[in-house]
Amino acid sequence: MRLRIAAVQVNPRLGKIEENIKKFTKIIENGLTDKSINKSLRTPDILILPELALTGYNFASKKDIEPYLEVQGKGTTYNWAKEISSKYNCHTLIGYPEKKYFTETPTPPQDTNDFKIYNSAVLVNPQGEIVHNYRKTFLYETDETWGCSESPTGFETFDFKIKGQKIKTTIGICMDLNPYNFKAPFDAFEFGNHVVKTDARLVLVPTAWMNTDFKDTWTQEQIKEWNDLYDKDEPIEYNIDANNKNEILYQKNEKENFMYKTNPIKHFKKEQADLSTGRYWLTRLNPLFTNNKPTSRLIAICNRTGMDKNLMYAGSSTIFKTNSGISSYDESSGGLIADFSLFGTMGQATEGLLVRDVELKDQDDEVL
Repeated sequence: MRLRIAAVQVNPRLGKIEENIKKFTKIIENGLTDKSINKSLRTPDILILPELALTGYNFASKKDIEPYLEVQGKGTTYNWAKEISSKYNCHTLIGYPEKKYFTETPTPPQDTNDFKIYNSAVLVNPQGEIVHNYRKTFLYETDETWGCSESPTGFETFDFKIKGQKIKTTIGICMDLNPYNFKAPFDAFEFGNHVVKTDARLVLVPTAWMNTDFKDTWTQEQIKEWNDLYDKDEPIEYNIDANNKNEILYQKNEKENFMYKTNPIKHFKKEQADLSTGRYWLTRLNPLFTNNKPTSRLIAICNRTGMDKNLMYAGSSTIFKTNSGISSYDESSGGLIADFSLFGTMGQATEGLLVRDVELKDQDDEVL
């Protein structure tokens, strides 16, 4: 099966939904209608946006996020995803803050507190139908700050019908890739093991992952400096040429240099990927490489970029595929020898599109 994936890396402004919609729509439109781009790459099969893409993520409380909560299939995020899916004849996956009433009625009262909040991602097909709605299973501390609940069903793998075929698919949201509560054993690899156990072939991850430069000990002055850096207008990155990979796992890690450590803001390069984040993502998906039946799986991670109050995100959205070669993991060193193909990565602080055309094969190297 040949799939065309488009990751939309953006910097949403907290609570500025209309402003975000206008900007994101323009980024997608400019990238997918540019006549200088090969026409085949202007028609994605799957368009992915980050975690809580239209609302922003860093809400201070349940009261702060409540005006932006959406009932599944009825809110602003769903309506916009439906519009985008119809316009580009694609499936759209986007994160949103879900309000789920305890009592299922056709028209629940709007003033009731009888609901739970989930950090969710909805997958919408070209006809505007919801293919799947996934709720985040492992919560980050920020999720808990604004009253989010864990998914009651945990990780899920579902049959995704696309291009006339069904492909087993798993959606994960950000913290899902980490050890549970950062307390579970690192090598439990909960999410990765779920993917292998259910034989998912397509893994889609909308996220709001922190940049490795981020420090929760930043002073207000440091926070302002980083915010000022992101407030400067920069060209949109349209990474649609397969030769323009921005190879996140192969480049030199400039952040380890003495000069960078001394003055990270001065030496910060927006167009470069966050190498440490890329390596960590790969390590957390360890079971995909080291299980007894290596299998070809396509992974698309769509991360947001920018600053959200005091939080700074890593961008570096990445599309890669595990192959069928033998891989190994050294528990003593944490080193991973992996057989995979990297198709492309965005810069850590750029907004734009990463589009790749990928052929997915089965474990016997037969095209799906």
